[in-house]
Amino acid sequence: MSKSSSDSRSGSASSAGSSSAAAAAPPTQVRPRPTRRHFSAEYKLGVLKEVDACRAPGEIGAILRREGLYSGHLSQWRAQCREGALAALASRRRGPKPPPPEAKEVAQLRRENAHLRRELEKANLCLEIQKKTTDRKEARTSRGIAVRVLRAARDAPSCCAPFA
Repeated sequence: MSKSSSDSRSGSASSAGSSSAAAAAPPTQVRPRPTRRHFSAEYKLGVLKEVDACRAPGEIGAILRREGLYSGHLSQWRAQCREGALAALASRRRGPKPPPPEAKEVAQLRRENAHLRRELEKANLCLEIQKKTTDRKEARTSRGIAVRVLRAARDAPSCCAPFA
């Protein structure tokens, strides 16, 4: 009986070992892209002051290890300090610059201008149509008058002939 119980224990241990080996297998998926670290101006200045205060050998390396930084960070931050003190170290937003404040007003005025131009075109079209209709009416009436004058001249007595 003890043999069978030991066999069952070893069998369960071997099956547990195989499942832990399967769980320990590395995944085949692509790892997510690491995020870039961003340091504030205060943090950069604090680290630079702390590093500048170091006198004993190995202190700077200890600070870099503690903070998880590289010596390249220090040289880059020092160059930024020389170029413009806090202005160079101030955090800047990445990406496109926001539009100037008057851009919104300019866009609104342009839309209004385009709308008014369309309205002006409509009004000019209406005026043009009215002119044409007025010209036609005048032509009809003037033609009618001319016809009446010619008829009157034809029917007029001979004394009025030079006026006809």
